[in-house]
Amino acid sequence: MPRPRETSDPVSAAIARHAKAGYFTEEAQQAIFTAYAGAYDEEAEAGRIRALALEARARGCGVCALVGGLGFAGFGLAVLGGASRAVFDLARAREAVEALAASCERAGVETEAVYRAIEELRALTDADRAPEALLDGALSRLQNAIIDSHLPGRVHAALAREVPSASRDQVLALVTGEQRTSRLLLRHLLSIRAAFRRAPREDAWVTLPIQRLSRTSGPKIPLANRGIWPFDGENAGLDAKLADAVSRRTLLATPSRAPLEVADQVIVSMRLFVEVDDAGRAKVHFDELFDELRDMAPHVAIGVAHARAQGRAYAIHVLTTQAAGISRNRIITRLVEEMNRSAPAKALGRTFEAGRDFLWNFTPSRVAPGDTWQDTIRGFYQLIGPANRASGLAAFDFFSCISVEGCHIFKRPEEAEQTKTFENTHDDMNIAAVNSAAMLSSMAGTNAFEMARQINTRANRRARDPGNGVGGYCYPKDPYFMLYSPEEIYTTAESLLDRALAASVKHAMRMYVHSRKVNDFMPYLMVAILYQALDEAGLSPEKARVALFGIAYKENTDDTRLSPSFDNVAALIGWKNRLNKLPEWAQKAAAAAGVGETAVRTLALHDPYARRWEELREMAVAVREGREPLRRWEALYRQGIEEDGLIAATGADALLLAVKHRPTRRLLADLPALARVMGRGKVIVDGRNLLDDDAVKRWLALGGSYAAVGKGPAYVRVLREEMEAERALAQAFLGSISEAPGSPAAEETFAALKAGVHLSDRLEAARSGPLSRADALRELARARSAAQVSYRAWLAVGGEYVVIDRARHEPLAGEAIMARFTAAGVNRASARPATHPTAGPVVP
Repeated sequence: MPRPRETSDPVSAAIARHAKAGYFTEEAQQAIFTAYAGAYDEEAEAGRIRALALEARARGCGVCALVGGLGFAGFGLAVLGGASRAVFDLARAREAVEALAASCERAGVETEAVYRAIEELRALTDADRAPEALLDGALSRLQNAIIDSHLPGRVHAALAREVPSASRDQVLALVTGEQRTSRLLLRHLLSIRAAFRRAPREDAWVTLPIQRLSRTSGPKIPLANRGIWPFDGENAGLDAKLADAVSRRTLLATPSRAPLEVADQVIVSMRLFVEVDDAGRAKVHFDELFDELRDMAPHVAIGVAHARAQGRAYAIHVLTTQAAGISRNRIITRLVEEMNRSAPAKALGRTFEAGRDFLWNFTPSRVAPGDTWQDTIRGFYQLIGPANRASGLAAFDFFSCISVEGCHIFKRPEEAEQTKTFENTHDDMNIAAVNSAAMLSSMAGTNAFEMARQINTRANRRARDPGNGVGGYCYPKDPYFMLYSPEEIYTTAESLLDRALAASVKHAMRMYVHSRKVNDFMPYLMVAILYQALDEAGLSPEKARVALFGIAYKENTDDTRLSPSFDNVAALIGWKNRLNKLPEWAQKAAAAAGVGETAVRTLALHDPYARRWEELREMAVAVREGREPLRRWEALYRQGIEEDGLIAATGADALLLAVKHRPTRRLLADLPALARVMGRGKVIVDGRNLLDDDAVKRWLALGGSYAAVGKGPAYVRVLREEMEAERALAQAFLGSISEAPGSPAAEETFAALKAGVHLSDRLEAARSGPLSRADALRELARARSAAQVSYRAWLAVGGEYVVIDRARHEPLAGEAIMARFTAAGVNRASARPATHPTAGPVVP
């Protein structure tokens, strides 16, 4: 993270003051916001924006304004909007098309679909300036036509014709020849695509993100304008791109709406709220969005008028995830109404019409924050739902600068709306299905994570991991949009059949809402598992100290929007308001475990990135269920979120692992250190499969208790039995080499050790694990006698449990046992030293 230069400017001074401690503490954010708000001048800011727009156009750049542009959906677009624009090399593309056509003819792949696609590309590459969207679409159609027509059917037909009389070598030669042809055609396709994107042009767009000057959003503005990434957590290299964009003057964040008056393209990334009442009915709240549209309207009217006068197109793209029909029926309709009521419209004496005076599209965001930021911005097709053909091409002109994969232009906005909402809803339903299987696993004593992993070994299957619930801004509300869409579309239904289907479709869509309720229940299930584990450890929740690890909804980010950890906290302090919104079956299940009725004694919150949790502030004010829950909320807010996981765990009887942050995984690599600082209970409840089977065995050997979402108590008992059996074998081997290194007894225990630890399974698991552990296991596999077993190999197959057990009474147990190996001549010098379980990870 770059350090700002010392300066007399109060904003830079505030940023510099907090550079070392971090920009994301509440104190730092408040100081930065206060300094920026105090120095902000609306008129001077508007002047800077107009000057930057003129400078951009003089360089041949477009200007893009992003409303809500420093939110998670828009910020990556703001950073990458100034990236290289693709300029097609038409001559080279035509040569590649002709080469492909000749190869298709020689290979006999000239089906009607392939022929049409090649002719389309020939016509387009003849143009002086071919429309980029049409070129990209034609290329995609050609690629699909070749794939559909070539290998599968031809190889199968050839095999059916040749196999009866052909030898095995002849059949293999036939298949190999077809594969060579496929590779040749693929190379031609890649060369065409390379020609389409051969000559990049720098600084295609200047992006102006518009952000509210509020306490939570305001500090992002000066941070972004100084090239400092305004979110905590992983960012996939976008922090460097931000600094580069600021240095090249292709980005300026602002609270002013003046960018709307000078833009060519406007992206609206505003939130839509969905409220679910106690009866499970969902209501979409448009208030915040409509307020923003009202504030935007006068500036958009000016921008549209200027663009028309200068012969430029003015395009608006809606990014908000929503039900099918909302862009057309609500957002654009309301914006036009507000524009026509605005003072600029009255001064100009004109009325505006969407599609005539300005272009518009629905272009959904597919951005995921964290360490996948850049991949999810650039690695997927950008979906474009155009109001008309010109609107779609304007969207392509901007988004093709960002999306590496390209853009897909639908025929209507409703197609893109439905695709985006269904994409999220389907995934949410997938997770709910696996979460349901995880509930069954808790009873059946199985491992739901291993079940999902084995399902995913098939290329045409995809099962998500179960866990502590699903958060983020899209998944928790999108199933309700699927339920809402029939109502929105019904208002414009044109046929009797549409009207007849409306009620049926709405009834069918309820399956998505049921899946959402399953995912909403998972945080309460995790607390129920905790209460059971505490009971088995001889502790009651009222006397237990609990630490919740993970406040963000997603790993490696500070994004807390609609995080399931919020429900963990509500359950742990005994607040039932959110639980009461769940179905009756979920309430009964929670009540049976005492969830919602019982509060833990103390609760510590830990997250390495999410250091400010605004929901805590809001709920401390909003809770009205009684004095005790309100008191607990306020105390929790004052307590804050601990950044250091080891400090948060100190004295805790139980840890709830809710998020798979990378620092949390590093902390859990040193389980002995964690066990030393924890309280009497030493309970771990794993909501994200952070501990694999070997780590669970290590924790059990340390005297801890383990429970998990998706792993039943019976499964954990099997792990305990395996750990004890491996420890006994390792102990017997240690005794045999200590007393008689070369005796038959030593060789007998060596054979039992090698056969009793399911070595093939351990070797398989070790392939994705630390190199030293894999080496140790392979070393044991190669060993022919007890004298060839090194200390680290012994540790890897159960010796660590012996060391852990002895370390309770003998702090230097690891050194003492290694000395035995050395004395027996077994611990060869070639073996690398291992870290002892009492001092850190067993295997580094």
